[in-house]
Amino acid sequence: MIKRIDHIVYCVRDLDLASDYIERLTGIRPVYGGRHLSKGTHNALLKVGASAYLELLAIDDENDNVDDRWMGIDLIENEVITRWAIKSDDLTGDANTLHSIDFSKGRILTGSRKCKDGSSLKWQMTDPLNSPAVDIIPFYISWKNGIHPSNQLQDGCAIRKLNIHHPAPMRCNQMFQALNLDITAYEASGVQIELILDTPKGTVQII
Repeated sequence: MIKRIDHIVYCVRDLDLASDYIERLTGIRPVYGGRHLSKGTHNALLKVGASAYLELLAIDDENDNVDDRWMGIDLIENEVITRWAIKSDDLTGDANTLHSIDFSKGRILTGSRKCKDGSSLKWQMTDPLNSPAVDIIPFYISWKNGIHPSNQLQDGCAIRKLNIHHPAPMRCNQMFQALNLDITAYEASGVQIELILDTPKGTVQII
């Protein structure tokens, strides 16, 4: 891609069960990441290339102080890819471009979470919003201090392709071109983000 994928968000109902499924599918178990205390979620991560990962995201049942969780996770009924993130070297510029395409997007947020080893991950990103359930428009992210979540994850999986399925593919492809993204949308009755991975167990599909 002209701009590179940073991560793909796979919203799931149960983090342990979803990690079991991804391990069976790929041959590599996702590693527990941590909790997003202000967003009411926690995650597990699977490396899918150089500085790229699949994020399994689930509701954090131990955190009931959050009214409005992100990434569409309150709107799903089954496991599904709901978001995807692009690396940004110019977050302000990318946010402005995003806002010109969709006025609801482009607000920049600052976030962090604690890792199991006690270290912290810090980032800035455009707001991925809490709806719709599946959003084909990516959000942008910039990691602070050069620390990326994939750095300590096991190699073995790699993105072969990311496909977008949408009832209005021509409009989507015009948007992707405006965002300088080398990705194609295909006509479908519904909205879907499809990830094709090369893994130790062969080529697999996650949607």
